[in-house]
Amino acid sequence: MNSEEERWNLELMAHYKTLISLRRSSAPLRRGGFEVLKAEGVLLAFMRECRDERMIIVLDRDSGSAEGVDLEAELQ
Repeated sequence: MNSEEERWNLELMAHYKTLISLRRSSAPLRRGGFEVLKAEGVLLAFMRECRDERMIIVLDRDSGSAEGVDLEAELQ
């Protein structure tokens, strides 16, 4: 990180703070199991599961291409 505060990307920093807060408040993201649901091109979808809570995360390196992604997973 650049030590010159005026060069910081404050929008990106706020985004990372939001992600950190989400992880801290979610049991599946902290200690849940990990299962890849789809890894194709610029897309990665995975599930984190812990006791009675599941989270499905879809990452898209190309803005907008994740729209309408089919995930073939059986969730019980």
